Amino acid sequence: MLMVSLPVGGSGGGENVLASFTADSKGKLTTKSTAENMLSVGTSGYPAGPISISPTGKLLALGDYEFGFQLFHFNGGDPITKYTGVITPDDGVGDFRWDKSNHLFALGYRGLHVYTATPTSVKEEPGSPYPIPEARSVIVLSLK
Repeated sequence: MLMVSLPVGGSGGGENVLASFTADSKGKLTTKSTAENMLSVGTSGYPAGPISISPTGKLLALGDYEFGFQLFHFNGGDPITKYTGVITPDDGVGDFRWDKSNHLFALGYRGLHVYTATPTSVKEEPGSPYPIPEARSVIVLSLK
């Protein structure tokens, strides 16, 4: 998966869009993403925050340092599709991690948000967010 920045109206900025590419054994890239089916994810001209793909390869989390995050369905070589609206809109996300049990850990400025996220449902776990003053990153190790 690549984040692609396309120029808008010839300006030096750009609109962030999500596109997926497949690499063959020689590193040649192909894509089914087109200008018509790529998802717009902002207009800042650069990625707005962290990006992470679930261990199953089915979900893509895209964060924003000011306005939370969104989840997308990652469909392999097919175009990426929208899944959720903005989650935690009042808390910017600076880091993501996943475990092998469908838990997404989103480190926001107000604490560590923990979600169970599958391709069919997203639920914040009870007690979340957990306050962790001044945390900058998180590491998750699945023991199962």
